[in-house]
Amino acid sequence: MKKAILFNFTVDKDNNQIKVERSFNAPLDLVWAAWTQADILDQWWAPKP
Repeated sequence: MKKAILFNFTVDKDNNQIKVERSFNAPLDLVWAAWTQADILDQWWAPKP
């Protein structure tokens, strides 16, 4: 059984902003690296072509 992924997603069209909020059970520096370093991002965002 898959777990539901809970997050908040809001769009502010007036200010051209998208905001995504989610909690991770990981150190902040590891989460930041996963979102900002292409080689790490590829491992979890799109692991297969």
